[in-house]
Amino acid sequence: MFIRIQFAFQRVDTVRKQPQQQRAKKIVDDILEAAQLCIAEQGIVQVTTPKIAEKSGVSVGSIYQYFENK
Repeated sequence: MFIRIQFAFQRVDTVRKQPQQQRAKKIVDDILEAAQLCIAEQGIVQVTTPKIAEKSGVSVGSIYQYFENK
């Protein structure tokens, strides 16, 4: 039996600090996309913030600037 889980990533609900500049908005989008890919590839339990940072090309600190946790 397989259980399908869908995650809805919405910037308004998940972002700690609202990005103002275009560059910052792209960083947040890259982080969200990397998180979705990591979850799809490894499952939510195996995903870590450093794995998301590596896949998105940003530092862990940048992730925590915009998000409280994974």
